[in-house]
Amino acid sequence: MDPVSQLYNVFAAYQASLELLHKQLPMIAEVADTLASTVRRNGRIFIAGNGGSHSLGEHLCAELIGRLSYEARPVGAFVLQNCTPVTTALSNDYRFEIALARELDALARPGDVFLAISASGESRNLVEAALRANEMGLTTVCLVGRSVSPLGDGCHVRLATPSPEIVVVQQVHLVVVHLIWLALEQVLGAGEPAG
Repeated sequence: MDPVSQLYNVFAAYQASLELLHKQLPMIAEVADTLASTVRRNGRIFIAGNGGSHSLGEHLCAELIGRLSYEARPVGAFVLQNCTPVTTALSNDYRFEIALARELDALARPGDVFLAISASGESRNLVEAALRANEMGLTTVCLVGRSVSPLGDGCHVRLATPSPEIVVVQQVHLVVVHLIWLALEQVLGAGEPAG
């Protein structure tokens, strides 16, 4: 397949995924409401992902603590696996698959939110963390690539972006992250537009 044809195919996959996302807008607003009620109770949001999804989690964390479109109350948000010595120590002393769960044990409390991002929905460390978060009384939310996945099945709320193209899933997850934050700004009471 020539490069231009491949680009048209990927673009068509974006369009299809965005159409499916359009149907999930009420659920995205529900996630924003959940996050807002957590923030109002002084709860915290713990975000996790691997690779590009981890970077997307950092992006969301920056928006939650900073701002996107409007001045809003900063949100207590943390990205797990963001401290290399902790991640490597837990992976070495225990197992990589439970390192995130161990971080939640140390940092989270009932009423907080665990938000996992995974294009595959099969990352064992994220699945284990979601299970542990549920046991601890956290609300679990995930952004996944498939409607059915171990991670999606283990979370209270699943926002799925079904596509065989990982690049499409990751790009649409970026859109979801921005939509969550835009809705959250409104729910928390947006102030002046950001400069």
